[in-house]
Amino acid sequence: MLWWYLGFHKKEAHGLFELIPVLKTIASKIPNAKFIFQGINVANSVEFYKAIKKYNLSEKTLFLPFMNCYNKLRMSLLKTSNVLLLPSSNWPTIAYAEQMKVFEYMAAARPIVAHDVPGLRNVLDDSTAFLCKLKEPEDLVTAVVNIYEQPEEAYEKAKKARIRVIQNYDWKLLAPKYAEIVTNILH
Repeated sequence: MLWWYLGFHKKEAHGLFELIPVLKTIASKIPNAKFIFQGINVANSVEFYKAIKKYNLSEKTLFLPFMNCYNKLRMSLLKTSNVLLLPSSNWPTIAYAEQMKVFEYMAAARPIVAHDVPGLRNVLDDSTAFLCKLKEPEDLVTAVVNIYEQPEEAYEKAKKARIRVIQNYDWKLLAPKYAEIVTNILH
């Protein structure tokens, strides 16, 4: 089972370091779990690697370098994952933002486990993702174990997320709306 996280900016902002004990618990419940992190900042990575090692997760963890969002390999890698992770925090720039990776995850049609924060509620709900309470790591564990044990429900949510992103958030739909707004502002 591949568990994927894309991106990393500030450890406090994304709550990534709080996930390490969660990964350990998941690894104990799902022995074949593998964790992939892509795009981690070099400035923060040494500390993160040490934390992964401290929890004896080095053998189960793979770090991949940043890839441009237009890189086809990036989407292919997302599509190979069993779970796409979207942790968050109380930082306003994270909690209230609609992050680009939300739409990438939805387009990949893979089960999404995310913290339930206001910015995501504009896009995701319980029919399209496994939403977990912030600062409650056991919710994340439960969501991942549910995906592992009941993949049919998980992939049904993933399909709904893909349909939603195509119907509501495709650039072909959004670009004309943005162009109209900009035109109205300029005139």
